[in-house]
Amino acid sequence: MPPLEKVKAFTDQAVAVGTILALVLASISLFLSTSASDEAYTNQRIANRLATAYRVAWHIDREGEGPRRLLIENRSLLPAYNVLLVDEPSSRFYQIPTLPPCTRYSVEVPDGAEFDDFTMYFHTGGQWYQADTAGRTEATGDSRRPAAAFTAVKGKTDAAGTSGRKPDLQEVQGCG
Repeated sequence: MPPLEKVKAFTDQAVAVGTILALVLASISLFLSTSASDEAYTNQRIANRLATAYRVAWHIDREGEGPRRLLIENRSLLPAYNVLLVDEPSSRFYQIPTLPPCTRYSVEVPDGAEFDDFTMYFHTGGQWYQADTAGRTEATGDSRRPAAAFTAVKGKTDAAGTSGRKPDLQEVQGCG
């Protein structure tokens, strides 16, 4: 084989090897960038869920001359499902099947009824959350219903002394 043909054959082989290496590196780069993009998307979804969950809260309105009222607010743009306000040791509870976005659920509570030890559970954005009277809201760490809370009230109808009282559902401003 003449020297010029050897050089050409070597050059062709070098180009072929270089092309294969470039394809391997491009494939690795694509895999890494896709993984990073997926992780960023997952982190953003978690942040969005938390932002929504922090906009669902409850408290007892103790101000004013009238009777005290239990207020449960959903200031997010997503509905809160299976809202359960429960005192697990005593099994006292109040439940709302769905709390629409940008709404306040209000119901009169009887004199002497205390809600200091209650925890609220709700489902929004594909995750269960719990919130206490101090305003702390956190994910329950499980995508399934918080079993202990719902077992504590299973089959019971007394809604923490609020049964028979007409609830009020109002639109709230400044949500989202």
